[in-house]
Amino acid sequence: MIKLTNLLKEIQWLKKSPELAAEYWFPLTPSIAKILNKGKTIKSFHITSFKKLNQLKSLEGTNKSISTMTRNKNIKLYRDLKAHWNHGVLCYLEGNIVLESKTDIMSVPDNTGRRWIKFDTPGSNITSFSLQSKFKDFIDKEAGDFKYDLKKYIDASNKFAQENTTEILTTTFGGDLYDEELGDADEIVVNRIKLLDCAYSNDASPEEINLINQIFPGENIPVPVGTDEAYSIVTKFIKDRIGTLPSKIY
Repeated sequence: MIKLTNLLKEIQWLKKSPELAAEYWFPLTPSIAKILNKGKTIKSFHITSFKKLNQLKSLEGTNKSISTMTRNKNIKLYRDLKAHWNHGVLCYLEGNIVLESKTDIMSVPDNTGRRWIKFDTPGSNITSFSLQSKFKDFIDKEAGDFKYDLKKYIDASNKFAQENTTEILTTTFGGDLYDEELGDADEIVVNRIKLLDCAYSNDASPEEINLINQIFPGENIPVPVGTDEAYSIVTKFIKDRIGTLPSKIY
């Protein structure tokens, strides 16, 4: 998941796939998702703006992935949607797990919608220099001078995932997603999403409300942003859907 303060940076981070391959980023492809997670699904949350709702809708059922979460101890991220997002929408959705982490792994999208990670990304709450070094050596060996051939790079990455599944999942990403001693949030990258319902800032225009009701088939909750009431409404929205709210979210 991209942290709130880094969302605008994500737009600037957009690179073409060959550029990310040149820097030894690990591609979260559908094939790697199957290797690591064997088709597991999850229901989780994603925050966006009204302006991006149609774009989010266009991802339903596709292999393009998004970053979601089930835990975030910064409740203002949910409560004060207007202040942080200028017309915010807290989306509840279901998707196939591409990769799950108990903390923020700073995944970034390329220009096609595929997300990538780097095992030693500065600022990530999980950093494994040894795994990144191992991946780099593996790519150099498997792809060699063809590293800039994206197909060869992804084929080599798939092979790396097959041969190192246990290390990737247990050493770097395994564990309890609700471990409260970890960072601010978990991150769950999902694809083939299905939008369920949402909570949204109540200063939405009639056109925006109509869009909400067209896109989300479930119960959609208006939130009076910037008020004490908003806190209880959004907290209930989350609890009703995941059953619990870890204590540090408060």
